[in-house]
Amino acid sequence: MTGTPDDSTAKTPARIPAQTRAGTPAVHVNSLRWFVEREGGAEFVRSHGDDLHDEAVARALAAAYPEVLQVLETLAASGVGADCWFAVDDVDTAVAATAATTKAVEALRAAGSAPGPSLGGLHLSVGDVDRGHITAHAAVTGLTCTGPHDDAIARAAVALTGAFGPQVVWDDALADVMLVDAGMTPAQVRARWRSGGTRPGDSRPAS
Repeated sequence: MTGTPDDSTAKTPARIPAQTRAGTPAVHVNSLRWFVEREGGAEFVRSHGDDLHDEAVARALAAAYPEVLQVLETLAASGVGADCWFAVDDVDTAVAATAATTKAVEALRAAGSAPGPSLGGLHLSVGDVDRGHITAHAAVTGLTCTGPHDDAIARAAVALTGAFGPQVVWDDALADVMLVDAGMTPAQVRARWRSGGTRPGDSRPAS
């Protein structure tokens, strides 16, 4: 890592409608493990004003990447909705797992169509594969949310942290990069994110 996250995570999936791509802000939520496994990744997170202790790094490295089904069920349980910009394939995947994943996708889409916090357009980072077509057991390193509500990002980040270990929230412009760790609440994440880089109770300017 040389100052910015890997472009493969930030790029927009080809199946997103062209009119949605331009000018719509995107927010990413990646496992802290994804950052610290890359050269300079831990320093990158620290450079934006969050304390990142060795203990958190160790926990991040010890946490396995979750599978697609686990991530979708966790997001649905957190009370957020989304417009899922991907399809779930049954290649090399048990029928039951595919059905469960499809049900989780439908739940997120239904919640996204109703009043309430939405992640906007959602795709999952699953490595060097066609990100428009994924399997239920693919390992997920992060999310990209296009046009999300702040409250949805906060709920999702806290839920993913509780289930799978520390997460890092960042936007395309790198105007803010924040660490979400165990014990944080959605309200604390919202306050930190909307402050432009200052943690609640912290008077330091944004990086």
